[in-house]
Amino acid sequence: MPVSALASSVNPDGVFSLFHQFLKPLFIQTRHLCSIVFVISALSSQWYPPTGAVSLTTFTTSDNVTLLYKDWGSGQPVFFSHGWPLSSDAWNNQMLFFGQQGYRVISHDRRGHGRSEQTWDGNNMDRYADDLAELFEHLDIRNIIMIGHSTGGGEVAHYIGRHGSARVAKVVLVGAVPPSVLKTDKKPDGSQLRSSTEFVRLLPRTASAELASALVNGSILKVYPGGSHGLAHIDADQFNVDVLAFIRS
Repeated sequence: MPVSALASSVNPDGVFSLFHQFLKPLFIQTRHLCSIVFVISALSSQWYPPTGAVSLTTFTTSDNVTLLYKDWGSGQPVFFSHGWPLSSDAWNNQMLFFGQQGYRVISHDRRGHGRSEQTWDGNNMDRYADDLAELFEHLDIRNIIMIGHSTGGGEVAHYIGRHGSARVAKVVLVGAVPPSVLKTDKKPDGSQLRSSTEFVRLLPRTASAELASALVNGSILKVYPGGSHGLAHIDADQFNVDVLAFIRS
């Protein structure tokens, strides 16, 4: 199955920030990956009440950290991974929409975020990826459509690089950090951090979406001209339709 990738442009005026420790180079194993990379932006905590029975529960990881997650509906699982420093609530619009389209929608509050345990240790991509692997095993889900925004996109890519794609059907990266957004001699279009505590305000498309798309054979790169990092919620209707079309393709 060919791999597809979809990405968006980022408006320099879009307001967002990414903590420096999440911007280290990420390597994606793509040889056996059957997925989509959909890169756009989503920043919102807007609440859209779900209909019908829903589940909001917790899960304990192997290192004894309690994570909260939402698990709504039934059907093929669609997993949403939020950006820093948000929570699963950032995806409520999409969870309602895709749940109504017949999918099982799942999203977690990453460790140290939202209503999950505020951990001192384990706040790194390796542990984030392991948390996803343990949650997927706990829920016994496969054929997953993984959608990750910003840091969540790095989390999704790192999960695949670390745990493989056996459980994954497709991938959507939304304004995500992979493969690397740091400015180096080989990546002059990247972001430059002036100190170890600096937050990053701009995610260059050339250092993220375009490179990620180039790494994945057969990927789809979709650009939203003038779109902001929060495109998934600012233009939620268009975003949802585009992702749904990709999922069904």
